[in-house]
Parts: sequence; structure tokens; C-alpha cells
Amino acid sequence: MDTSSISPQDYYNSAPFDGFSYSSYVQAYYFTTGILSTIGNLYIIILFVTFIKLRQLQCNWLIVFLCTCDVLVGIGTLIRGSTIVYAKNNLIVYIPTYTCSLLTIPFVMGYRVGQAIALMIALDRFVAIWKPFSYNKYQGPKTTLIFGIIGILIAGLLIFLIFYGADLGSSETLDNCNSPLGVFYFQVVPSYSGIVSVLFFGFYLTSLITLYRHLAATKKQQAHAQENLSRVQLKVFITVSYALSVGRKKGA
Repeated sequence: MDTSSISPQDYYNSAPFDGFSYSSYVQAYYFTTGILSTIGNLYIIILFVTFIKLRQLQCNWLIVFLCTCDVLVGIGTLIRGSTIVYAKNNLIVYIPTYTCSLLTIPFVMGYRVGQAIALMIALDRFVAIWKPFSYNKYQGPKTTLIFGIIGILIAGLLIFLIFYGADLGSSETLDNCNSPLGVFYFQVVPSYSGIVSVLFFGFYLTSLITLYRHLAATKKQQAHAQENLSRVQLKVFITVSYALSVGRKKGA
């Protein structure tokens, strides 16, 4: 739609603003989920900082990294809802592109870096199940630091993709302002997201299969041990019974 000469009233009475996605119910949903995500994950982070034992496991660090990303997602959701409500109530059609880019950073950073952290958790669990002795040997502050550096590098790449090629001196309509405007963002991020998702499910599926095989092997070993124990007990029972029988005959 050409918005160069449209009035604010006509703009907000046209698509997509006359649809359900911009209704008050959806905005209420944004505010509710944003608040719950922010408060809930901040609570987990506070528990992690408060209790020393929680900081001793590498996997817990990754979980806190993921909670930090979810806090950003919650803040980004609140920003999105607030932007829509403020713009509609004040009949604002155009928003500076620079402002749009800044407003999208929390949600994009939280969501996309969170994908990478989730993949790290899946990899962490896979190694812990597949090679537990090697996992215990190599887990520690250095490995956690490497994971953190990877997350920071991904965050830096995302900021570059958000701003690079965007016409920061122009303005965008509200419906275009809710997504990154960098020229390479939608060329790089979908591929990144697809690769991370495939690896995530691959590691988790492999972890489940490996865990099932370990449990089956353990159960088989236990069954074998139980069978051997039963045989021993049977031999003892026969021996004792024979001894008692012989003893009774001698006594008779």
C-alpha cells in the first residue's frame, strides 16, 4: 500500500490493522507473555546467582544463558506491544528506520542467540550421555567461557545484520517496523535458523537413542546378574537340601 499521502485514520482503518493480529486481544497477549517471560526467567537467574551449588554444573550455566535470552525475548515482546499501542493511540504512521532497528534488537537477540544456546544444551547433553567420562574431564569454566564467547559472537553478527544496508535516515510504517530492515538479514538468518534447528533435533534425538540403548544394556546386565544370582541361590538351595536330607538319613 502506498502510504505517502494516506491519512493516519485511513492507514489504521486499512489492512493489516483491521485484522486480528493488531487487535487489543493480541496486544494483551503480548503484554502478558512478555511480563511472564521477563519475571519468570529473572527469578531463575536470581536463584542461580544466589546459590553457589547451582553454579557448579556446566549445564546450569547454559540454562542461565538461555534464561537471559528469554528475558530479552520478554522485553522485546513488551516493546512490540507498547510500540503498536502507542502508535495506534497517537495515529503515528511513520517511525524512523533507526528507531525501528533499535526496537527489534532485544527480541532478535534473545530469540536467535537463544536458538544457539539451546543447541549448545543439546550438544552438552549428547556428550554427557555418549561419553560421560570425557564429559566430566572437559566440563568446567573454560568450556563454559567458550560457549559464552560463541553466544557473544552470534549477537554481534545479528547486530551487524540488523543495521547493515538499512536506510537509517528514512522512515518506515508501523507494519514494516516490527522486523529487521538490514539487506542481508533475511538472506542469512533463515539459513542459520534452519541449520541450528536441524542440529538441535539431531543431537537430542541421538541423545534419546543413546540413552535408551544404555538403559537397555544396563537392564540386560541387571537381568543377567539376577539370573546368575538365581542360579547361585538354586545351587545353594539344592546343596542345603541335600545336606539336610543326608543329615536326616544319618540321624535316622
